[in-house]
Amino acid sequence: MAQVQFILGRSGTSETQQCVHAICDALVAGGDEPLILPAPEQAAYQAARYVFDATGAFICRSPVSFGDFVEVV
Repeated sequence: MAQVQFILGRSGTSETQQCVHAICDALVAGGDEPLILPAPEQAAYQAARYVFDATGAFICRSPVSFGDFVEVV
């Protein structure tokens, strides 16, 4: 079953790092649930870069901009 987790905080308090670590943990654990990291339009590339640097691979559907997120969901 799909799970949604919201991580809230002020700028610079490692919300993105927490999300990327959760994606890495989910990849290690395996599973067939899609991994989606919504990001603002201007930060979608940077979020993709964080995921790539942490996992060494581009993950399908992760991250997506808020505009694309509406279409995915």
